[in-house]
Amino acid sequence: MTTNHLQTAVELATHYQRSIIPVDETKKTPLLGFLNKKGLPARLAWKPYQSKRASAELITQWDKQFSPMAYAMVTGAISGVITLDWDGPQGEETRQRLGIPKHRITGSGGSQTDFPHPGWHVKSVNRKTSAKQPWAQAYPGLDIRGDGGIALVAGRNTKGEYVWIRDPGDLEPLESLPADLREMLGLLHAPEEKPAKEQKIKANNIRHDSPQAPTASLADFALEKYLSEALTMGRDNACFSLAVQLHANNYSQMEAESVCMEFARRVHTTDQHGDVDPFTEGMAREKVASAWSYAPLEPWKDKRQRRQERSIRHIPLSQISIEEHREQLAQAGRDIQDQIRAHIKSPDGLVLIEQAPAGVGKSSAAAPIGTPTTQPTGTFDVAWIAQRHSMIASVEDLKYYRHIKPCTEDNCHHPELHNIIAPKGYNTFVSLHITEKEKYGHFCGFAQQYLDSGSAVYQLPHMRSSYPAKHEAIIIDELDTAAWF
Repeated sequence: MTTNHLQTAVELATHYQRSIIPVDETKKTPLLGFLNKKGLPARLAWKPYQSKRASAELITQWDKQFSPMAYAMVTGAISGVITLDWDGPQGEETRQRLGIPKHRITGSGGSQTDFPHPGWHVKSVNRKTSAKQPWAQAYPGLDIRGDGGIALVAGRNTKGEYVWIRDPGDLEPLESLPADLREMLGLLHAPEEKPAKEQKIKANNIRHDSPQAPTASLADFALEKYLSEALTMGRDNACFSLAVQLHANNYSQMEAESVCMEFARRVHTTDQHGDVDPFTEGMAREKVASAWSYAPLEPWKDKRQRRQERSIRHIPLSQISIEEHREQLAQAGRDIQDQIRAHIKSPDGLVLIEQAPAGVGKSSAAAPIGTPTTQPTGTFDVAWIAQRHSMIASVEDLKYYRHIKPCTEDNCHHPELHNIIAPKGYNTFVSLHITEKEKYGHFCGFAQQYLDSGSAVYQLPHMRSSYPAKHEAIIIDELDTAAWF
């Protein structure tokens, strides 16, 4: 690996398909220069990079903007890697006792070893919070960076430089670890499956007529989802994820091969460096075989008919003064904000429907949820669905959202092709805009807006795509059923 930590970070992201983020001397993402809604210094959000990888261009932009001391790898399925951190003299003694080679030396003089992700969720744990656990007592000095964890991989911390001594692609086999350690860390067997009667063949917002057999709509939905995410996930990971979901939803291996070979025929034909490198049907079959070597995950859940309703009580003007009426309207707006925030944080997977009397200003009350402020309340990455683009001008906070704009000659090299292909239901990102990037060396403005992060305003046609679902929450403003149907 190169000694330049920016080059190392870019190489890990592009050649080895690792999810990379910048960090400062505290091992946290860089400060943004303003306060968040809790009144604390805001930092670059890294949660999005647990499900998508930063491009080389974005990493280079971060380097210019923040001059980070180091870069970290987001461990887990997104990078295809889990990391064991052998910390301090105890950790090194444990590593040597087990005979495990190291990939890099840490700034404090310890070391880290990377292993392939097993294909199911792996919890990140550390010895300090798990001091009484059997694995922490049997293997002192050991931390595990699983899904949702980070491991510094380039640059330095306050104690010293991180130095690579082994090829990042040469992952240490999980079988090198003792069986008891793998068992205690959840690396030996996939989590137990639920009884067959609890398995359901359903996907988010997808209707299924038969509860016993998979339908074409689920396969189509999954295919389009992972085609649209292949650029950020990488073709290998996207195809493997597609196969995993088909396996989880009771498709046969032969059916999955058919879908994944369609993925191979339609996905972009260049590698992370922009060189022509077709993703073949043989590669697709290999991903299916790999997915079928693991126990199936839980199927997608159907949230289509589940909802919560929240109503703000009617405020009769005749019984109160104008000042009281205005205060109650303002309080109703604050209640709406609180209810939406609580709903986004809730894991129950319900749909929230907000109803409020005229004059509350539902849009103005909800919009700050996706806008950075100095108020002590949580902010989220929001997809705002506006029925008309003109709504933005009337809601102040929406001016700070990204505005997803239509494809025109102002932001695309070939808008006429896009506007012919898109209405027919084809994913133009794959069929047109990646080809444009190969020709011009960069994405057009229209395509780039879907790769950027942060809250964004969409319009009704975008609801047919998977882009709004990449945000933490979707807020639909002024739902007009007739317009939707």
